[in-house]
Amino acid sequence: MGRYILNGRLKARFMTALPAVPTAPTQAELNAGTNLIGTAQAEELVELVGFEVQTSSLPTPGFAGVQVGNVAGESTYPDSALVFYKDDTVTTIYTALATGVSGYLALMRDGQAATKEAEIFPVFVASRVRSVARNAPHTFRANMSVGTPYNAVQAA
Repeated sequence: MGRYILNGRLKARFMTALPAVPTAPTQAELNAGTNLIGTAQAEELVELVGFEVQTSSLPTPGFAGVQVGNVAGESTYPDSALVFYKDDTVTTIYTALATGVSGYLALMRDGQAATKEAEIFPVFVASRVRSVARNAPHTFRANMSVGTPYNAVQAA
């Protein structure tokens, strides 16, 4: 198939419980979570912010010369967010991602199916903010604190 875009392929689920084997979540465990992609013309994921590692570099100066190399430092996951269209009748995602809720976000960038990769992030919804833009589709943003993810391969 070759190259592709994430639209239509990316799957995301919010789970209140960690799968029994976090590195091999079953389809049943994933399907028990709230579908965060949403549906067209209702609540729908608009933007994914963060959810990627940032690694620092540490300089390694010495007295043997003036050239300074570096070594890899800590890896961190910055504050992240999910942005959705707000719907006036469907509130499944809006309710699931209330301020103060903690759980696990499963991101499946290659789709949801056995043998496909997944990342399962421990998350805490730090705030849920609604947009105030004029003459624009109404959205809400779930700002999240993110823990180190489990790198997983989906099980059957």
